[in-house]
Amino acid sequence: MSTEEDLEIATGPGGALEVLLRAREAGKVRHLGFSAHSAEVALELMNRFEFDSVLFPVNFTTWYESGFGPQIMEEAERRGIYRLALKGAAHHALSDRRDRVREKCWYAPIEDSELMELAIRWTLSQPVTAVIPPGDPELWKMAVELAQNFKSINSDEEAILKNEARGKKPLFELAHN
Repeated sequence: MSTEEDLEIATGPGGALEVLLRAREAGKVRHLGFSAHSAEVALELMNRFEFDSVLFPVNFTTWYESGFGPQIMEEAERRGIYRLALKGAAHHALSDRRDRVREKCWYAPIEDSELMELAIRWTLSQPVTAVIPPGDPELWKMAVELAQNFKSINSDEEAILKNEARGKKPLFELAHN
């Protein structure tokens, strides 16, 4: 969910949350989660309902350049909500989406394997439950292979990523930025 309107429609009378709760009561689903591209909406959803999981961008450029992500991570962890990370192998937002280099990536993906390894390791070093690889088949394969040799990121490597993010357009921004 991205907007206040999304939030109100989904959680309001006759909204998606009512349908999902009925499905859970009927034994059709066991776990309920949501996807968020707005930190403010994610935090409000967690206040309104006890979800099992949240899927949201955990990306070094967005984290360092806009501050998007830490507040969702912290609140979800505090509440015991599973944290599913996406966009870990994204580099930065494109100024114009017509500049895509890969069909399934509306952002500039990381193409360099060394940088992608750092980015994936950075994402896996956060308190996440799982990381979703990129949708592009070639990048998906590269990310999965690189994740096999996971070791926590160290402070020198984190400094490299902070420097790499500097001045780049984040994928998502906080509403007050």
